[in-house]
Amino acid sequence: MEKPSYPTLEPFNFLGLDEQNYETAKAVIFPVPYSSTTCWKTGTNEGPQAIIEASRHMELYDIEEGRDASKKGIFTLPLLAPSKNSPAEVAVQIKEVILQILSDKKFPLMLGGEHSILAPNLPIDKIISTLKEKVYLTFDLDGLDPSIMPSTGTPEPGGLGWYETLKLIKEVAKKRKIIGADVVELDPIPGFSAPDFLAAKLVYKIINYII
Repeated sequence: MEKPSYPTLEPFNFLGLDEQNYETAKAVIFPVPYSSTTCWKTGTNEGPQAIIEASRHMELYDIEEGRDASKKGIFTLPLLAPSKNSPAEVAVQIKEVILQILSDKKFPLMLGGEHSILAPNLPIDKIISTLKEKVYLTFDLDGLDPSIMPSTGTPEPGGLGWYETLKLIKEVAKKRKIIGADVVELDPIPGFSAPDFLAAKLVYKIINYII
């Protein structure tokens, strides 16, 4: 007896890839739907799902880099079930997963969830000069100007533009070894998917610059 056969939606993973293989993947997407310490809007726990959903509608070929990073292998882990006891326990959960991914010699990219820190607005060369040879990139979407990223917990005017952001990340990737990254603080607005798509595009840009 054969199971019923019918058209299905794309798999619910980053980029909607038909095939995933953790063993051969170069990059691992780690979604963490957590927002218990945000101070205003509290929908950032929905950010990882929104980014993944938007990514399933993106073109895989990156014109700027002239390649398709998905061919290097991208694996999406299941959504983390954050501990309800304390933020400290969630931090331990996250650390254990990230360390395992790194020990497997893969590039971890975590999708949040709430923010951690935001770098100051400094010239690119000055930013890079303060970095060690190996760095972990954390990108808070609050740092983008709300004209392009209104879907955050605390939108502030005067933020970074799209091309400024790409230039900064690309230069860091050229001059330092980025060992892992996260993109956090997306607070999806129902019925308005453009910011979700931008966040997904940023995640894929980071992967293209690094692996």
